[in-house]
Amino acid sequence: MKDKVEPRSPDESAVSRVQYDSVAHELARAAAHARALEEKLSLTRAELRQAESSVAKAQRRMALLEYRVELREWQLSVLRSRRWMSVGRALSAARKSPAKLLALPWAIAKALQEPVAVHPRPEPPGSTAERRGVGERDDVVQSLPVEPANPVPVLAAVDDDTFAALAHELLLFRLDWDTWERQLEDLAPAMLLVDAVVAAAETEGHLPDLLEVCAGQGIRTILWVEGNSGGPTSSLGFDSVFEAPLTLFQPRLHNPIGGQRRRSGVGVIDVAGLTIDAEKFPDLHALTRAAHRYHAVIAVAGPPEVDLGPVLATATPVLVSGNDDGSGLTVRSQTEADSASRALARSEVLRARLTHPQVRGALRGARAGVVARLLSQGLPGSVMTGEQPPIDVMVATNRPQNLRIVFDNLSRQTYPQLRLVLVEHGVRLDRGEVNDRAEAAGFKVDIVSVGEEVILGEVFNIGFGATVADVVAKMDDDDFYGPEYLWDLRSALGFSGADVVGKWAHYVYLKGIDSTIYRFSHYEHRFTDVVAISTLLMKRSVFELARFPQLAYGSGSIFLREIGAAGAVVYAADRWNYLYIRGQDGERNTFPAADFDLVANSQVVCRGINYDEVVV
Repeated sequence: MKDKVEPRSPDESAVSRVQYDSVAHELARAAAHARALEEKLSLTRAELRQAESSVAKAQRRMALLEYRVELREWQLSVLRSRRWMSVGRALSAARKSPAKLLALPWAIAKALQEPVAVHPRPEPPGSTAERRGVGERDDVVQSLPVEPANPVPVLAAVDDDTFAALAHELLLFRLDWDTWERQLEDLAPAMLLVDAVVAAAETEGHLPDLLEVCAGQGIRTILWVEGNSGGPTSSLGFDSVFEAPLTLFQPRLHNPIGGQRRRSGVGVIDVAGLTIDAEKFPDLHALTRAAHRYHAVIAVAGPPEVDLGPVLATATPVLVSGNDDGSGLTVRSQTEADSASRALARSEVLRARLTHPQVRGALRGARAGVVARLLSQGLPGSVMTGEQPPIDVMVATNRPQNLRIVFDNLSRQTYPQLRLVLVEHGVRLDRGEVNDRAEAAGFKVDIVSVGEEVILGEVFNIGFGATVADVVAKMDDDDFYGPEYLWDLRSALGFSGADVVGKWAHYVYLKGIDSTIYRFSHYEHRFTDVVAISTLLMKRSVFELARFPQLAYGSGSIFLREIGAAGAVVYAADRWNYLYIRGQDGERNTFPAADFDLVANSQVVCRGINYDEVVV
């Protein structure tokens, strides 16, 4: 028999409903609180990720800063270990103390006999072989510490722009007016360079004593008078006065690196006022870096002394009204400027084609190196001559019928100093024809013979082993190289600070389908891991890091990645003045690939072969 269930009274039912509603309300509140906590947790996770990213960036910046300090210390230790520094200290000591004059010959002999200390160079943070983003890699490599072209030590009190420009040419140290005596002792500078405005402010301070001590130690003193700075007209006791240009153009600071990241339209730039679209920049370097993000800029009128070269060197089109001196793209009216701006913003090819000659002209006319040569002329350790260094070009061939192509390519080059190392690979070239062609082209040629059994990678090693110049290049015997090819790559080697430069964005003519294509368009003016092996131009010192592996093909990319892992920097330059010519599906080429495999990842430019499309 089941238990009898007593019915609830109305009061009891009401209480139950109240309790239920209360519990439901509490559950709803708990759910809302849980959702709020989940949102807070999500925000906290996002903040944590952002914080981790910020910490990682800070750690990278700290590592780079530590590397800069280490490299500066390394540069100073190398400087102090050089024999001419020891000789300089001996001469300085003899000038200060007549008693040491008699011992001077012995001191100089001892300095010259001292072994040169080998100081291992510190390694930069990270490896150049690491995969980085398009912009990040360029920024990291460009921000590595400066290595001056000339080891002459200079104590300088100049503005930041001037210091940054000359630091790539001379071994600059900032003058500290409070510790200048210690600086002279520790750094043993060959020159003192002081801005006229700074010097005028110190005429009643430390300057007279500093100049007197420099004179006693044989340190050259130069007063730097910049453009219309309004500095003093007298020499203030300096050995000489240098009238400096208003704009000091340094290719290592003002160049086309990073121009792939353009994302803005057209801006109005005032170089003299350091502004773009009225946004003020602290220095010329910051201004030109900002110019990279524009598809074009319209230059406003400024002092005639202002040089547009630093902006032109960024490969940013500069529209100038009524200017016929070649500085920028001339427009005659506002309507023409508007049309030109729209055309340039829409067409990357048009921008590249119109700006490349101006980049070339600006880089070759840069004045920072010229200024440095004038300042350091006659100083101990100065190595600048102002002439372009010779280039040894290595060409390996097993096709005597292509000898004409080799000499045609080299004879059309505008670069002034060339020497050809011609490697005959399993063939015998006509010596008389080689010598006649070389004499007609105006450069020397050396022939190196290797057997047919020697694998291609080793052929390259043997060929480069016969070179003697500090800068060497590799060219193929069946491709096309335009007149400015070597000059442009040599400029890129200078402004990029890289160890190896070449083409990765490049044109290819495919005989099989009679078409010209454009490959790797995003790899122009970028630091990278590899470039086309037939376009190498590099410092000969990279062969201390690695050799080409003994492979029939693919040895070039392996070689580049090996030297990259060892610390070398590889830079992909412009697309122009080189055409890779391939037989059908790579017939007679060392790189095997079907024509349509290449077309599938490239841009078709035109039907047939068009050299005018390639030469700029």
